[in-house]
Amino acid sequence: MKKLFLIILLLSIYDPVYSQNQWLKMNSPTTKNLRACWFTDSLKGWIGGDSGLIIHTTDKGNSWTTQATGVSGYIQTFFFFDELNGYALSWELDNTPPNYYGTRIIRTTNGGSLWTSYLYPDSNLFLNSIYFTDHNNGYMVGTNGTLLYTSNAGSNWTRGIIDSGLVLGFPVEEVKFVDSQN
Repeated sequence: MKKLFLIILLLSIYDPVYSQNQWLKMNSPTTKNLRACWFTDSLKGWIGGDSGLIIHTTDKGNSWTTQATGVSGYIQTFFFFDELNGYALSWELDNTPPNYYGTRIIRTTNGGSLWTSYLYPDSNLFLNSIYFTDHNNGYMVGTNGTLLYTSNAGSNWTRGIIDSGLVLGFPVEEVKFVDSQN
């Protein structure tokens, strides 16, 4: 009986911490489809979507500004170290010559005022997630069980070895770390 009382007491103490009484609906600043979202703190965040759209807020989403990316594909995901330095991935599906297909890696070092991008050299490789453990060491994952890593801030990417018996050709959807080793 004492254990049950303790469990009920703990649940009643911690319940408000985990519950949401309500969600606030906010107007979207665009009619385009949105997919990816990343906030570096309670004020500053980015949302990405269709046609290379990236919008940025510095006031909890009360107002948004569009950031020019120079890409036309869907923004798939984000990773930011802080309010200035971040990455995004976009899939490029262009059927006009010279027919680029694959993943475009987009980077900013000034909070998105300027985004630079390059097409990952392996065409027909579609990457789903990017994560850095520090400013130099990062990982990307995607189709066919792909794992890529860098130790020079994304200047070069190396294919990691994955036990293909476990993957069976399925895409890896996301990669995250709790620290540089785990």
